[in-house]
Amino acid sequence: MPKFHYKPSGFDESAERYLRAQIDKVVRRLKRDYELYLKPIVLLLSEKGREQAKEREEIAGIAGIVGDAVEYFTVPETARLLGIMKSDVIRLVIKKKLQGSIRDKNKNLLIPQNEVQRYFLEQNVGGKTEEELLEIFEKRLKILMQKYDEMQEGFRKMTERAMKQILKKSYRNFERNFKNQIGPDLMKIINKEGLKEQLTIAITNCTKLIKSIPQKYFDQIQQGVVGSVFGNGWSYEGGLQKYIYDLGHSTRERAALIARDQSGKAMSSFNQARLENCGFKRYIWRCQDDKRTAGNPNGEDKEVAKKKLKYRKVGNLFVYEGNAGTDTSKAHGNHWDREGKLFSWDTPPPDGHPGMGIQCRCYAEPWFGNESQLMGED
Repeated sequence: MPKFHYKPSGFDESAERYLRAQIDKVVRRLKRDYELYLKPIVLLLSEKGREQAKEREEIAGIAGIVGDAVEYFTVPETARLLGIMKSDVIRLVIKKKLQGSIRDKNKNLLIPQNEVQRYFLEQNVGGKTEEELLEIFEKRLKILMQKYDEMQEGFRKMTERAMKQILKKSYRNFERNFKNQIGPDLMKIINKEGLKEQLTIAITNCTKLIKSIPQKYFDQIQQGVVGSVFGNGWSYEGGLQKYIYDLGHSTRERAALIARDQSGKAMSSFNQARLENCGFKRYIWRCQDDKRTAGNPNGEDKEVAKKKLKYRKVGNLFVYEGNAGTDTSKAHGNHWDREGKLFSWDTPPPDGHPGMGIQCRCYAEPWFGNESQLMGED
């Protein structure tokens, strides 16, 4: 087969955007379900934290104080939290059953959070203890977790659509490079061998990660609530509600990471299968050669630059053979240092072949040499 430079497709941006949009819908639904079913109980359970915050901080205007004691709700927010009409909220304020004496610069009536909590406690919980409130919280949480478990088939379908699109794009790129080298008949065989299995693996892995988003989200909310109620050394700057707010932000970031990372991994696994089908047992590692490349000595992470693999030098080649005593980190290794070095599909580095590390942008270029070239040793 004639030698030529081959660079596989990078991310399929349209598939990644679709996958990211679908995962983002899951995250928005998580937030909505938290607001509707869990937050009213969290407001009650965070009373102790608010009282502690009041003791620590000074009151300053509408914003009041930091932490759980800060929040003021508008009439619509209060109505939603209490599950009543906005007109009922105004009626309660007029009858002084719900305090609302503060207005913002737009003259919107603001109701202190502790008033909402107190009224909710009286009307819906009946003066229950923290332990009883926690039991209600746990029951609601269990129902929500079951609901998201039952959505797994939906997660699989959205993933399948994205992965099939990535598979098609990777094939078009591979065909452009190899069709004239190996012929259309062999191309058909190469495109089938092992690709179905790789597609199944990609769908399964991505679906599992999407399912883990609500699992992790609810688990961490539960840990925060239980820790806040019973103490046990639990603390979070800003209190329980700030913890859950920050948790929601990190959940959105994780969702975006999953979409991009799984798109790249799928593309890399499809490329590997096709190269192996062509008979390439080894490849040359290629990185993007920029400051974002893991291990770049001029990059931000100086520690990664210290992590290096050991190679056997053969002529002008540096060959990795899974040598003992090399970097064993499962996180990103030094991809900058791997540029131009020879690897075998049978012996992946600790963090995987090109494209398999978290958001790795490296790729495998087929090596056109033969094993006899590696018999010599300098």
